[in-house]
Amino acid sequence: MKLDTGVGRSASGLMMASVQTTMDFPASRVVDSGARLDLQGCYRGLGYAESPFGMTPDTDFFFPCNQHLEALDHLKFGIASGGITVLTGEVGLGKTLLCRYLLRKGMHGVKFAYLFNPDQTYDDLLRALYEDLTGKSGEGFTVGALQGELYRVLLQFAAGGERVAVLIDEAHRLNPSVLEGLRLLSNLDTEKEKLLCLLFVGQPE
Repeated sequence: MKLDTGVGRSASGLMMASVQTTMDFPASRVVDSGARLDLQGCYRGLGYAESPFGMTPDTDFFFPCNQHLEALDHLKFGIASGGITVLTGEVGLGKTLLCRYLLRKGMHGVKFAYLFNPDQTYDDLLRALYEDLTGKSGEGFTVGALQGELYRVLLQFAAGGERVAVLIDEAHRLNPSVLEGLRLLSNLDTEKEKLLCLLFVGQPE
């Protein structure tokens, strides 16, 4: 087995490592019946219970390094203070993983809505938000009626002691008109507090 490792530091300060390996491994443990590649068999042979290098943002593998904890605190402060919060980072730094970790852990007194596909019209985003918060379809409502229903739902959450936080991943893809519509949603409030806060997570552009 040959192992070559190169270690460097990214612009964000995160340590990056590249590993290249070559090894002698029995073909029977890699290929099932000569047809299907059995990667799980490979990982088990190396002592892993599951793949340690998955392509999906698996929160079981979240590592609380300083940069990610600081970003997490930034989002939590934005929720606590209300209004609009922005978190940016380059591709591959773990923004989506951070979003899902926050959703998984939750916060006391906070109801989350998660919009992971912002490449939609404002009407579609409103319906997605309504469905996420209520579990009911937003079809059949006009935009004005849907905004009225959302305000009613937000008041209900506030009466129960909950604040609504809308977490928007890939926010750099938002159309400017949709972004303006969402900004206007953040104006929904009572005399005492904001009913909704927006968390925009995306790339610097």
